[in-house]
Amino acid sequence: MSERDQRLSVAVFGASVTALVCGPRPEGELHLTYPAVLARQEVDGITFDVDTHSRIYGLISGCSGIWMQPLAQTRPDVVVLQFGLGETFPRLVPKALIYHLLGVTRHTGRLRDIYWRRTRKILLAIHRAERAIDRFLPVSWCRMSPARFRSELDMVCTKIREQIGSRIVLMTAYPATAPTPFLTDTMHRRLERVNAAILDVAATHGATVFPLDDVVADVGPGALPDGLHLSIQAHRAVGEQLARCLVTTAARQVA
Repeated sequence: MSERDQRLSVAVFGASVTALVCGPRPEGELHLTYPAVLARQEVDGITFDVDTHSRIYGLISGCSGIWMQPLAQTRPDVVVLQFGLGETFPRLVPKALIYHLLGVTRHTGRLRDIYWRRTRKILLAIHRAERAIDRFLPVSWCRMSPARFRSELDMVCTKIREQIGSRIVLMTAYPATAPTPFLTDTMHRRLERVNAAILDVAATHGATVFPLDDVVADVGPGALPDGLHLSIQAHRAVGEQLARCLVTTAARQVA
């Protein structure tokens, strides 16, 4: 990297892990996600321009067109993909129904508020049923099977590598913990297969693997206040370590 080129442009694509900050909010402390932390870092004189694209209940299958829009226009130095946890969730009803019940695009009003309070009860009832039944279902029966996850991830990486030429960073997925309402042992078995798929795809495309599961584990018990999403402290740790990872791998490529 030349002296005049001291900024890395980074596009981050992910699910709610990338979008939400969970847990206690200390007064006076910014509630930054890890892409926002990354954008504030400087490592060995290198800073980061970060463009974030995340979606609640996002799955890797929703990224099939990112190589064209927006990557064909922005052509970042690095593309970071954070997926894998949501794909392991149990599935008893169509994904579209769960997305609706989450109320991501809801509006307020007296009747609307009554409706959304009732949908929350329905959603929790579905989660209880998922937790009870998931142990009897095949490992492949979930929001996205590990085999399809690998296929979708491979396709996205192929398009980015062939059409855009950006470096690719694949984040491993960490296991959900309590109090996740639908947590099951089967989810952990799925996660092992998902992470194996991530490592396999990374090897195929020469992508960098960022060990998100290890970073979260190192933060300790408070990393996942709701069992799924990162705390302020966990986001900070991920953002800081991701910055060092990007600079180190960039230096290796130049060398």
